[in-house]
Amino acid sequence: FDIINNDCKRYWYWNVLFLSNFVPNQADCMGYTWYIANDMQFFLLTPVIVYIFYRSKVLGYAVLGILSTICFGIGLYLCFEYKLSASYMEYTCLLYTSPSPRDLSKSRMPSSA
Repeated sequence: FDIINNDCKRYWYWNVLFLSNFVPNQADCMGYTWYIANDMQFFLLTPVIVYIFYRSKVLGYAVLGILSTICFGIGLYLCFEYKLSASYMEYTCLLYTSPSPRDLSKSRMPSSA
């Protein structure tokens, strides 16, 4: 198979452990599996947060506040580091790709933007 290459052979266990979204250059080996790993991590993290809420509402809200602040901070850091705008509309041409392989009227790939 063309999709299996040297990176797949080297990083196979990252996919089995659902940690493939942390591997550098994952796009070289089944890049679409990042979502499965991401989903599994949230599946494992959510019961912990629910348990914290069950034990103490104040602590639960504190944990959610801390996690939200971390996520916001990472997004803010990436915007400043890579000089990105906060406007989503500027990047839709880079993010959207036509789902139809027959739509050859306009290329929406980042290389043509």
